[in-house]
Amino acid sequence: MVGETRSARARLSSTEAFAFPLFCFTHDSDIWTVRDRFELTTCGPETLETNIQVGMEMVDVEGRTWKVIAVEHLGYAPFRWRKIFAPRMKRVDHMLEAGPVWSLATVQDRVCASMDAFPEYFCEPSEFETVLVERKAEVRAAKSIADIHELIGPDYFSY
Repeated sequence: MVGETRSARARLSSTEAFAFPLFCFTHDSDIWTVRDRFELTTCGPETLETNIQVGMEMVDVEGRTWKVIAVEHLGYAPFRWRKIFAPRMKRVDHMLEAGPVWSLATVQDRVCASMDAFPEYFCEPSEFETVLVERKAEVRAAKSIADIHELIGPDYFSY
């Protein structure tokens, strides 16, 4: 139920409740799209060193939310060829606190706020008044959180 708060703190590795993909909102209003557990439990060295994941809010395609309370470095992630020129990825686990279920409108608002905070992630600066406005309208017209993921696309970062 929307607005319902689930109580519990849990380690990510023991939490099997995620309905991927996820949106992750950092404290600076950035948005990360995460397609699977591997992407969620790996990060680059800068991400780990800056502790940007602490305080991050995550929402799955069913609207369930979690807040990251702590991040634990577990070692190195398995080697992947697509990351050959990127820094060595870290394997992490998160301490999570379950939050309220978000409505589609809440997710749309958060995604659009992230688009406003980081418009250059979504279009060229010369397109802020046209393409960005259109993309935000598409987000607002989405019929589900999964549809928003299709509009935004995956996030590829390794820092």
